[in-house]
Amino acid sequence: MARGRGRSKEAPVTRALRDFRAFARRPTVSKKQILVADDEYPITRSISRLLESAGFQCLLAANGEEALRLVRTQRPSAILLDLDMPVMSGTEVLRLLREDPELREIPVCILSALSQCCCRLGEPIEGVQRVLPKPYDPVELLEAVREMVEEDLGDPDPPDPAQ
Repeated sequence: MARGRGRSKEAPVTRALRDFRAFARRPTVSKKQILVADDEYPITRSISRLLESAGFQCLLAANGEEALRLVRTQRPSAILLDLDMPVMSGTEVLRLLREDPELREIPVCILSALSQCCCRLGEPIEGVQRVLPKPYDPVELLEAVREMVEEDLGDPDPPDPAQ
């Protein structure tokens, strides 16, 4: 009887892992740079590995000031931004990005352990494409990044409506 229960618990996990691997291997449009800004190194490292396995190049920042410097010098295609960082908060980084005409169009996804991050910032967050909770779901994170990059590229291969 215990054996049957073990199988039922393993099957969804095995299936989810197989689905995730297939999703991660899906080719990206090109080697777009993604800035991952988070002060927790294990998080930035795991996200960068995930994104690199899907064909993206990653820039890593451990605080808001470093993130802003990298955005200004490297011009990433999209930004994954933690709100609660040292030196300069993600909220301040976002504000400065949106004030700069050359940077305001870079898509941003907020990653935060703060369950009420939208309430913390006030009304809907202008210039933010997605808000994802930490811990993040790898498939959801990849979907968010791909959507932001496709928006950045103007979706060169739109789906055929006849299909």
